[in-house]
Amino acid sequence: MRTLQEIADTYPNLIFQNDGYEYINKSLLTAEELQAIEEVTSILKSKIKYFTKFFNFKKRKSGELDVRFDGYYDMAGFQGVYYINIKEVDEAKPWREEAADAT
Repeated sequence: MRTLQEIADTYPNLIFQNDGYEYINKSLLTAEELQAIEEVTSILKSKIKYFTKFFNFKKRKSGELDVRFDGYYDMAGFQGVYYINIKEVDEAKPWREEAADAT
């Protein structure tokens, strides 16, 4: 499995400097880029318990990339946007429900 950094490097159109509620225009993406979004989604589902939807990678002033996605804030179902450094996600171990239930 590729890392998120490898995917971002391979598909630079997934890096989007959104301003507020702007999103990537998926109708302009290639079939390969759309498949890469599915791969990113699979990775994020395996590593982030509260993940719901991937939007884009975003470059910070430092040059590092963040992952922008929607996720649950609480068990009542409220969702919001998260930005997490791509390296932190790549280095995270997969989330497993059994491990979460044990805590």
